[in-house]
Amino acid sequence: MKNKFIAVLLLFLSHSVLSQDMSFQDTKASVKMEKRIFLTENLELPSDEISKFWVIYDKYEYERSLIVDKRFSIIKDAFVQE
Repeated sequence: MKNKFIAVLLLFLSHSVLSQDMSFQDTKASVKMEKRIFLTENLELPSDEISKFWVIYDKYEYERSLIVDKRFSIIKDAFVQE
């Protein structure tokens, strides 16, 4: 019951985002950009480590986004089937 409630809540929230002026993809891009700006301003890495960091971070974010997209798809499919 708790899982269904969470799924419905997530779908409701995602629908709210999608129905606003910004699309879901625009929202994701905006959040991604804000995270990069925040990290750039707050990381105190030596210059030789900055490029190494961004390579690792970009790979991590890509893999994380695949997981999030898959999770969203599963929730969406479960909600549509009921």
